[in-house]
Amino acid sequence: MNNQLKRVNPKNIDVISAEWDCLCARRQETIEQGKDISLSFVTSPCILGEIKREHPDSVLDVGCGTGYLTSLLAKRTKRCVGIDMSAESIHIAKQRYGESGASFITTTIEQYRTIEKFDICVANMVFSSDPDWIESICVIRKLLKDSGKLFVMLPHPVLWPKYWGFQEAEWFHYNKEIFIEHNFSVSLVKSMGIATYIHRPLASYINGLLVNGFRLEQVIEPYPIKCTPIEYKYDYPRFLFIKSRRK
Repeated sequence: MNNQLKRVNPKNIDVISAEWDCLCARRQETIEQGKDISLSFVTSPCILGEIKREHPDSVLDVGCGTGYLTSLLAKRTKRCVGIDMSAESIHIAKQRYGESGASFITTTIEQYRTIEKFDICVANMVFSSDPDWIESICVIRKLLKDSGKLFVMLPHPVLWPKYWGFQEAEWFHYNKEIFIEHNFSVSLVKSMGIATYIHRPLASYINGLLVNGFRLEQVIEPYPIKCTPIEYKYDYPRFLFIKSRRK
């Protein structure tokens, strides 16, 4: 097991936001250096491919981080807004992608105030660090147009524990919500700083969407779109994409 992983008591959104304030500059460096292979070759291409099929006029990127994906979404829609609870992340997003056509706002989804309704809301690797994810999807539903869609990308709840090596840990129980503190890493860059991953069983995400006003349309276990560096081994899915429609 990765000895930098440990189970911790539940954290609130302010604590998790502060972690990302500390992480985001180093995180942006890895993106610009092309060292986040999962983002470049797996998660972003999957989301952008589904966006292309939908032809939305407006997209809300919830938990947009430093704005990389948001800037790509902005090229595929007339109106794109990225929001994130991390003020430092939004500062970087405005600096790096302010001319992309996207708007960037520092806020949580619960505090976001607008009369605008969106065709699609994207939540890329967000709910696995959101202690209040059910409240978040309820707010998202209100921000969607009738029959609007929610795109969710997650670390694969079933296979992520295997990938990170904590499935055999004494404290790990698959069917429980568990807060796990770790040193944030991507495939080609290690130890960027402390972050929190919240494990939930797959059924929690599926049932959470179904019970709170969404209808599932598609589930994808994405693989890399092309050959990746030899250091990036992808023997089984690491991520899970869920497309759902507002009922």
